[in-house]
Amino acid sequence: MINPENGKIIKEWRPGSSAAGTVHFLFPLTDTTWLIYGKKTLQVSPVQHVRPYWAIIDTAFNLIDMRLFGPGPLISNFIWDIEPTPDGNFIAAGELYAANPNTEPADIYGWLYKVSPELDSLWSLQLIAPVPEPKVSGNYLGGVGVLSSGNMVAGGYSMYNSQITCWLVKFSTDGCVDTLWCAVTPAWEPDEPEIQPRQLRLYPNPAQETFFVELPEGDYPVWVELYTMDSRLLQRQRLESNEALKIAGLPQGIYLCRVIDASGLIYIAKLIVSG
Repeated sequence: MINPENGKIIKEWRPGSSAAGTVHFLFPLTDTTWLIYGKKTLQVSPVQHVRPYWAIIDTAFNLIDMRLFGPGPLISNFIWDIEPTPDGNFIAAGELYAANPNTEPADIYGWLYKVSPELDSLWSLQLIAPVPEPKVSGNYLGGVGVLSSGNMVAGGYSMYNSQITCWLVKFSTDGCVDTLWCAVTPAWEPDEPEIQPRQLRLYPNPAQETFFVELPEGDYPVWVELYTMDSRLLQRQRLESNEALKIAGLPQGIYLCRVIDASGLIYIAKLIVSG
């Protein structure tokens, strides 16, 4: 929060340690609440998994509500622009990696998404640019605006055969591109992420030569993987029960421990190796 008169910082919030994650857009809803859009990291390694989220925070940066949305944990699903609409909601434009109901295979599509100030997902629309081979083109929408008529227009580009083609799409508040085609798809319901890093306990931590893994349900067998902080896999071991894992010889430092239980749930926690 910055004073507009002198540019001095009034208050600062770093969301990296919060439930939210990264913040990309912020809009004032009332004098005391803001709507924000960002990405929540669900998994760090070996592949980064993130989900977009909408959230409401107050002006003291306290999280009031947050909902995940979107079809999957790919970092390429991204909102590039958000604008308020005349009916009191918000329209977002971006890109979406997903299967299209009319074409195959999966590709990058233009993405329009409408959300209410209460974080209710109203509708989602994925679009293909009018290019010769829409099945093999990468599309995205980078900006959205509201017209005086109340309708909206979004623009971006499509990459086809090493050529960049700019494209525009005009649509109504209910997601209809024109009166003949209204292909709005249901918005995704928030789901529980499969990664549950706070429920994994490693002990002793810091550890020296061995450590133990404790799961909330004790659902063995499990696979235990150790990674460096730059995502290099150091060791992988299958455990049939709560037995000790040997780490003798590992240099002092901080490592990521990734555990996959028998039901497929993934847990991540930091392990400190001391001398």
